[in-house]
Amino acid sequence: MKKIWRILIPAVLIFVIFIAVLKHGVEIENIDAGDFKIEQLYIKLDKKIILRAKNIEIPKQSAKDSSEAALLDLSKNIVWIDRLFDEILLERVKFLNSESMLFYKDDVFYLDSPFLAVSSNFKDTDDGVTANVYWLEFKDFNVSLSGVSKADLRRQIYDFNGTFSSHELNGNATVNLKKSELTYELSDINATSLRGFMDELGAKTGLDKEIKSWIYGYITADNYFVKSLRGKFNLGSQEPYLNELSAQGFSKNVKVKFHEKLPAATAEGVDVELKKGSLFFTLKNPKWQGKNLNGSNLEIYKIFEEKGAGLTLNLQTSALYDKSVNSILKAYDIEVPIKQLSGKTDGKLALDIKFDPLDVTAKGKFKINGGQTLIAGAKFNVGTADVELASKKLKISAKNTGMDFFSADAAVDLNLDKLAGDINGTINKLNLTFGKNEILKLGAVPFAAKLDFSGKDTKLDIASPAAVGLRFGAQNEINLPGVKSLLPYSPLLKSLQISEGGVNIKTKDFENLSIEANDVKFETPLFKKDGSPYGADSFAIDVNAKGATGKSKSGGLNFKIAGGKTELFIKE
Repeated sequence: MKKIWRILIPAVLIFVIFIAVLKHGVEIENIDAGDFKIEQLYIKLDKKIILRAKNIEIPKQSAKDSSEAALLDLSKNIVWIDRLFDEILLERVKFLNSESMLFYKDDVFYLDSPFLAVSSNFKDTDDGVTANVYWLEFKDFNVSLSGVSKADLRRQIYDFNGTFSSHELNGNATVNLKKSELTYELSDINATSLRGFMDELGAKTGLDKEIKSWIYGYITADNYFVKSLRGKFNLGSQEPYLNELSAQGFSKNVKVKFHEKLPAATAEGVDVELKKGSLFFTLKNPKWQGKNLNGSNLEIYKIFEEKGAGLTLNLQTSALYDKSVNSILKAYDIEVPIKQLSGKTDGKLALDIKFDPLDVTAKGKFKINGGQTLIAGAKFNVGTADVELASKKLKISAKNTGMDFFSADAAVDLNLDKLAGDINGTINKLNLTFGKNEILKLGAVPFAAKLDFSGKDTKLDIASPAAVGLRFGAQNEINLPGVKSLLPYSPLLKSLQISEGGVNIKTKDFENLSIEANDVKFETPLFKKDGSPYGADSFAIDVNAKGATGKSKSGGLNFKIAGGKTELFIKE
């Protein structure tokens, strides 16, 4: 027992002396214990502790902790500051590569660190801790809040209600922290730009640069308003649960660029919704190049995934399918050989753009009624045509479509990589004439052809019912390599009793024709000078609205047709 008192009495005496010293206050100029250093330390005990220090260096700490983790530690331990201390002033606390400052007095708390800045007052009550947060800044994401916070320390539940600002954004904030699980709702958010916020979000989440470009580069507005944004975050594991984020908002006076090289479309507004990792944009009264695009929308999907992210652009229009619509596809290296000059159109075009690696798939459906349309550079009069684009395939189903001299019902199947394809259908009418003379006349005849628009001129080679080659360009051309197969369809060839040969017709307007008839065999009542029948020759013939002139290669027979009269010039 005596041994116990010998130990206890000195310990009690030391404690009493220590308390007595603290009552009067202790000043220590310098403490240096290796890596741990304190300068100008002052400690005094009244009812609570007064602690002041000029410089403190603490070893083996890291500045890699985030502001979220720092806030979690602070929220768990702040009650002890009020219970133990009357005043704290730590002017400079150095952790290896960071410095902080801490001040507390009269329920006013201030902390400034590389990650977190807090200015507030708080009271410890039986129900927990209530704090008026004047300023709470998460420096590693440039977010600041102010409002009222309540903490139930026993159950580790923390609530915050107030306002926030981040870059160009500001609005209301409600935050709930239960243990390490933080849920939040931001509402009534206003902004004039999203650039700074999206740059920050991209840096923190690894957001694809193309996604950032679309959200604040290709889509811009005079004003952004977010009705609400809800999400949750695990402060312990740093898990942001990005795919559980949800938001609704809208923007005014919007400009949308479908591609960086194209002019922007305009819209009165756009409704925006974020759900399940995708952003949905619904455009209000959009217009582009003078076209009404009502019903158009845009989706950016899998925005938080490193791979698989992309965009779907859905355009709907009742305007002509002309070069401006084609320019959208051409910007993504998709060539569609259609340009509507007149008539009516109802159409939908969808572009699916995967960002990494870049891959573009186009789908579209267009219904063309009446007017004129360039197909692969050739001008067609259209009755009706249904056009379907699927990736690199283009299908056209046309009725009563053709040129001035023919009309057909046809199904066109084109490969846009090869710039070629097949045509099958029925020729309803084909009547190529000059004056009252019918060069070709067909009706209700099935036909098959091949279309090639890979070169400067468009080629249409009809295989049946007879071999006919058509070329469309600055100079149009009709090539009839073997007239024998055409005899059933050519009243002119029949009347001239032509049996063999080839015919080539060149024209710019299908009214003025330049015709070459080569190695033609025919029957006439004429005989050569040597007494042999004149039944074979080649001819160059020019046809226009006034008539026709022709010269034979042999020079034996030339002719002129004009004013209903035919003149023959015979030699030898």
